[in-house]
Amino acid sequence: MYERFLLLLKENNISAYRVGKDTGISQNTLSYWKKGTGKPKTDKLKKIADYFNVSIEWLMGTSDVKEKINKENIIYVEKKENFTDEERTIIKKYRCLPEAGKATVRVILDNQYDTFMNTEEQKTRNA
Repeated sequence: MYERFLLLLKENNISAYRVGKDTGISQNTLSYWKKGTGKPKTDKLKKIADYFNVSIEWLMGTSDVKEKINKENIIYVEKKENFTDEERTIIKKYRCLPEAGKATVRVILDNQYDTFMNTEEQKTRNA
């Protein structure tokens, strides 16, 4: 678990000391966690996950889904009337992907869109 915390520190260019100060988690608690002599309580994990906007499950190492799911956005998608059921499902799945998965989807979508637009442009020219 501590490895993922270290990764977050590195990615965000922040120290464990700063995280402790910002979250109210003592340096002793972080030190015990680092040494493996103690496991953080759920409330502390939640503070750290919220601080970095990651899921608790990812932080604990029980999931590969790093980004926290934004429930307000999912509810918005579910209530939006001009989306088809298929569009709602696609958006919900996309929002649950890690950033690398989202990037892959964007590349595929861009390629498909460009291909379609080029085809439509050719049809217009030939008409």
